[in-house]
Amino acid sequence: MAAFLSEHRDWLDRHAEEWVDAGLVSDDQASAIREYEHASERAVRLPIVAEVAAYLGSVLALMAGSIVVGRSWDELTFVGRTALGVVIALVGFVGGTWLVRMDEPGSRRLGTSLWVLAAGGVGLAAAVIGEHAGLDVDDGDGSLLLAIGLPVLAVGVGLWRNLDRPLQLLTALAGAGLTLVGLIVELDLESWQAGLIVWASGLALGTLAVAGFLEPRTFTIAVASAVAWFGAMTMMDWNDRIAPAVAAATAALAVVAGTRERLVPVLVVGVLAFLIAIEALLSTTFSGAGSAMVVAVIGLIVVAVAVTRARPR
Repeated sequence: MAAFLSEHRDWLDRHAEEWVDAGLVSDDQASAIREYEHASERAVRLPIVAEVAAYLGSVLALMAGSIVVGRSWDELTFVGRTALGVVIALVGFVGGTWLVRMDEPGSRRLGTSLWVLAAGGVGLAAAVIGEHAGLDVDDGDGSLLLAIGLPVLAVGVGLWRNLDRPLQLLTALAGAGLTLVGLIVELDLESWQAGLIVWASGLALGTLAVAGFLEPRTFTIAVASAVAWFGAMTMMDWNDRIAPAVAAATAALAVVAGTRERLVPVLVVGVLAFLIAIEALLSTTFSGAGSAMVVAVIGLIVVAVAVTRARPR
């Protein structure tokens, strides 16, 4: 079988060069033919039914396991609790890596889902160890959040590695969020100061994604837009007019990016965030009914312009 596949590849590569030389196809078309034919030699795809069944089975197993462990959690020793987190992490890492290496779309999706479970196991083990070391979460003490967030961040970044792995990017962002909250608590920052940091972080992340430095690009821009908008809205206790204005401007940037590059998820996030921010801004001047009316009109205009600009040419 291997010899046959090798002979088939040699035949295709040789004839593809002849087709290009004869002007029958372009270099790009020849490359596309090679990619399609070589992809067809891979193993049979994981059936969608089997993939869905695997997800459902995993969810049911997690639910059953959480119920059993939850009832006996207080009775577990420090070693037992730590071992539970380690086992979850190992199962997620080993199973996820095995599935991802099958190099098939369905198995990759399932494998990256198991990697999320692995990161959860790491976070659980870190929390148990942190609590055992006397770390806590209370006023002025964010050390436990730091102890959990940093390893989850490291795991997320290590598995993501700027590849097309949205779940691992979310894992990294979750770890970064826990770490940031821990730092905010430790430094005793005001909520608007924390919001400013979150807004700047989301804006920087989105800028890098728009410039093509981060993958998956569309997903990253959408998430970064939501993060930046949330950070801006968090500053409302400082100034209830400037904060929603900044949030609206941030959302407008997302709308511009979504329309210019036809990124529908980014466009949806941007439009919704823009309308909410505008309503919050107008509510400081107009009554509830007046604010709603203005937002409705603005919303119709924004949607009309966005759909017109984003439609395929």
